[in-house]
Amino acid sequence: QDATSLAGRGLPPFPLLAMTRAVALSLALALGLLFGDSWRRVAAEVNHKTRGIELDGRGDFEGSIAAFREHTLELPEDPSGWMNYGVALMRQGTRVGARDPLVKALEVFERALTMGGNVQETRENINVLKANMKHMFPDMECPANVCGADAARA
Repeated sequence: QDATSLAGRGLPPFPLLAMTRAVALSLALALGLLFGDSWRRVAAEVNHKTRGIELDGRGDFEGSIAAFREHTLELPEDPSGWMNYGVALMRQGTRVGARDPLVKALEVFERALTMGGNVQETRENINVLKANMKHMFPDMECPANVCGADAARA
């Protein structure tokens, strides 16, 4: 039965998406113990990636960067994890006007691009990042991998 029919009987709806992160993580870990490595991905997704998304939504870019970094360490083959890590770095670098997180974001996006996943979205993020770098640091030497070989200044 679906959640609507259960609610009509006086039972509260309990769809999987409404589960708390802790309950979902516990379930994923328990299933991992029972069913092996295929659930390792689910546990990491619920734990690090979901946490990173939550923190990013609250504006805690440092926290989201740490969570996405942990996700990429646990699941280095996940291109969307690398994409999220790059977006968090780009937001932090743009917010504080720091070049290092932006350069790191480009490296992360390039890694995601080589892995497949959503190639169009990755390229769009790279283009936004390059435009931000050119705008934010017009007088600084711009590395060829950021601005392109023709745009690099000595």
